[in-house]
Amino acid sequence: MNVRARTLVLFLLLVIAGKLAKEGYDWFAYADDRARLTAMRTRLVDAGVEVLRSRARLDTLRTRIQGEDRKLEEERRELNAYGKNSRGGELSMPLYEAYRSDLGRYNEHVGRRNDQFHEWETVLERNHAAVDRYNALADSVRGIAKTLGDPYYPVPTPLEAAAERGVVKVDP
Repeated sequence: MNVRARTLVLFLLLVIAGKLAKEGYDWFAYADDRARLTAMRTRLVDAGVEVLRSRARLDTLRTRIQGEDRKLEEERRELNAYGKNSRGGELSMPLYEAYRSDLGRYNEHVGRRNDQFHEWETVLERNHAAVDRYNALADSVRGIAKTLGDPYYPVPTPLEAAAERGVVKVDP
């Protein structure tokens, strides 16, 4: 081997040794950051799953409430029909008793519907908190990954997080 080739091999070995030394230093210097990244990613996945679960519950409750609203509108029209059977604004005693009974059922139905609406509001607050937590964690994960020299670290979306936990199946 001539002098030029030996110099090139030596230079190449020095570059490789320098790169290995830097990788080794980074491995030890950023050990705490890597541990934080791993823990934060786990919390991010948990928040993503909660975003999806609360969104699904919101959709279910909204559909149920809309169905209850349609039924209540029909019941309200039936109650208003009693006015057509009145004479001078008064109902006969049998009709009045039927009206009071139907009005009581209607009011109970309104109460059940309102209970569902309050549950929807509670789940909506939970969803907003999960979205806020997910976004804050995603920003933190990206920040730590950038510090570690990986600005393109893959941050899972809520759907990907749910698929990772086996909550939903995603077609490839």
